[in-house]
Amino acid sequence: MKKKVSIVDIAKHVGTSTAAVSYVLNGKAKEKRISKDLIDRIKKAAEEMKYTPNLVARSLRRGTSDTIGLIVPDISNSFFSEMSRYIEREAYEMGYSVIIGNTDEDAVKSARIIDVMENRQVDGYIIAPAEGSEEQIQSLVNKKKPIVIVDRIFNSLDVSRVVLNNHKATYDACNCLLESGYQHIGAMGYKTSMVHIRDRFKGYKDALKQSASPQKPKFIEIDYHNSQNEIEKSLNRLFNGKNKIDAIIFLTNSLAVQGLYYFMKNGIKIPHDVAIIGFDGNIAYDLFSPSLTYVKQPLKEICSQALKCLKNQLDGENITAHIKLEGELIIRDSCKNPQAITKYININQSKVS
Repeated sequence: MKKKVSIVDIAKHVGTSTAAVSYVLNGKAKEKRISKDLIDRIKKAAEEMKYTPNLVARSLRRGTSDTIGLIVPDISNSFFSEMSRYIEREAYEMGYSVIIGNTDEDAVKSARIIDVMENRQVDGYIIAPAEGSEEQIQSLVNKKKPIVIVDRIFNSLDVSRVVLNNHKATYDACNCLLESGYQHIGAMGYKTSMVHIRDRFKGYKDALKQSASPQKPKFIEIDYHNSQNEIEKSLNRLFNGKNKIDAIIFLTNSLAVQGLYYFMKNGIKIPHDVAIIGFDGNIAYDLFSPSLTYVKQPLKEICSQALKCLKNQLDGENITAHIKLEGELIIRDSCKNPQAITKYININQSKVS
């Protein structure tokens, strides 16, 4: 194996000290008053000798790694894969690399990923946390690690966060269906204690409660790890009996996709038999006919705001930011009477506290 080129090799080649080579390669030549001629010779030698820095050693010397840890709960979910792409791209422009960890909604796996990232000496974290991982995040806070949580929050943690106004998103979605004339509206989400899903359920229930003709909520909670079987059984119940639904709001995009599969398999026509509103964008929403009405999260802004908050912490600012962004209801063909609901289009504001 060919020996890795070191700063000692470059110093011997140029005929100077290892200190001078280190100053030049670490951007400190100007403050050390190294001549332009020597700077040019060192840089040329480093290039010709194909020198690559020892990032671990550099990290130990500087106390930073120029690396961000991004932890998401389900990389197969298009929302989180897009989030990863946006954050990696923008972080690169800021001079940071990104290490991505996928927890599969498993707090035990989340703890292992954090241990690995701590050993890799990441400078800070952006985390969409798994249920049950609040103690892990609190441990990072106790270590004074820069951290921002996105999409999901724990009310017990006082950390920077960038999230959707989930209550208003489903409140508006449900009102959209009510004003279109639907009288038996259901909702389906995952069984969880996570605040974002609880807020979505509450927005749905509050809209029904405050409507001109209040309805009894018909909401179903699905076990994440057994979702397909539970979805079929639950939708069978909702579509049978005298109080069957005529509209449904799926509180995540993965549930919406599985729901669409159920409707297709059982010959249920949209929107003739049932209206649908989904959550987040998904390629299946575009491939399905009729096209799906859904709540769009401002994903690019979520990622930009999260990186901005994290960079402020990395720069030494001791500020905890709570940022809540508004969604946009994308009106398409899976609901009847769209002209009655145009007031819900292009709602896209943000609130920072």
